[in-house]
Amino acid sequence: MAGFTPLVAADFDAPTDVVVRTDDVVVFTPELEPLQAAFEALGLDPNLLPAGLDGAEIEASMSGGIMQAYGEIGGSDFYSVMQSPSPSVDLPDDVDPQQMAVAMLQLLGMSAEEAADLSESFDWTTTLIIPVPTGLDGLQEIEVRGQPGLMFTGEGHWDQEEGAYFEQAVVTWQENGQIFVVTAEAGPQEALLFANTLE
Repeated sequence: MAGFTPLVAADFDAPTDVVVRTDDVVVFTPELEPLQAAFEALGLDPNLLPAGLDGAEIEASMSGGIMQAYGEIGGSDFYSVMQSPSPSVDLPDDVDPQQMAVAMLQLLGMSAEEAADLSESFDWTTTLIIPVPTGLDGLQEIEVRGQPGLMFTGEGHWDQEEGAYFEQAVVTWQENGQIFVVTAEAGPQEALLFANTLE
């Protein structure tokens, strides 16, 4: 249905749920002034955002994808993986996607140096849209399956049955023209281990 065969988690039983998402196109028109105000409120330079962004029509085309769930939703044994062809983002000619990436990575918590270094690792015309759950505020650059990737961490929970605290983590990367997003309730290390079992 999605037009491709997804990778599956080799060390796990069959997925508990599989969802196929259809193609979608999103068009939005950002207003520069509120975005600059948000940057200023966070102590960031509002001039990081290119002036050409104001009132520009940005179109993102997202191909159909497949989401697989493993384990019980909300439990510490829950993992999910979303896979789809990399989206395509159409930006105005005077908006540099790498400059946009530097700005947004700093908004997510990276230092100016970290954001500048990471901005050179991706094709941002296919990576500007990253489907990451809300509530995740930690961000670091990682390597996953031999590819550069991003690790988001944040909200956690105490598992009474396990007697342990688990921190939610999301790993995302591009590979062979596709984008992957792995979510793990058991923490960053487990998210990375899960991602590396895909085959």
